[in-house]
Amino acid sequence: MLTDAQVRVLRRKLMKGKRQEGAAAAAGMSVRSARQWQTGPYPSQAQRPHGWRTRRDPFAEVFDSEIVPLLALDERRLLEARTLLGELERRHPGCFSTRHLRTMQRRLREWRALHGPEQEVYFPQEQPPGREAAFDFTSCNDLGVSIGGEPFPHLLFELTLSYSGWRWQMVAASESFEATAAGVQGALWELGGVSEVLRSDNLSAATHDLRRSCGRALNRRYRDLLEHYGLRPA
Repeated sequence: MLTDAQVRVLRRKLMKGKRQEGAAAAAGMSVRSARQWQTGPYPSQAQRPHGWRTRRDPFAEVFDSEIVPLLALDERRLLEARTLLGELERRHPGCFSTRHLRTMQRRLREWRALHGPEQEVYFPQEQPPGREAAFDFTSCNDLGVSIGGEPFPHLLFELTLSYSGWRWQMVAASESFEATAAGVQGALWELGGVSEVLRSDNLSAATHDLRRSCGRALNRRYRDLLEHYGLRPA
């Protein structure tokens, strides 16, 4: 069951301009729950009132004064609830024990969600087999390659399948359309098939600037190359 603290974290992140997925991850809830609780009453307000007493917070008198200063110094989030509970047991013999561990874990999660350092949110990218290939050029000049004692400045064209990681390379003199076409065709011929999508950077050999929209569009020759092999651009 979600807590009011989690919902407060969610709404605070949304107010700061976070995307719904990122705000949900920071609050420790699913995107579906985030859609449900981004507005309206808090969970405690939505619950039916009950007649029994709730358990007193065992850390009410020590959390802000003794635990929070430790957490504020823990920028790397290395402190664990069990360690903090052990420190309280040392400072207050007989007042705390392992029966309070779950409460400490909950208080720790809530404090870090509201006051702890921001964490980078990752979203896994799933690539189905055969769907996407990507290519790019890499400068090899820093390698200091020479032929017959003369410097050999060159680029390396590489095409990679996103799912399997299969790679194909060739040496190129420049990022021209001719080099792009030769690289794409050479990789596909070696592969013996084509992917559904071919992803590329904004290479001048493949795209050009649009003055009115300030975007980019495919060059005609590159578009013809993709159509010849039945590839969709990305």
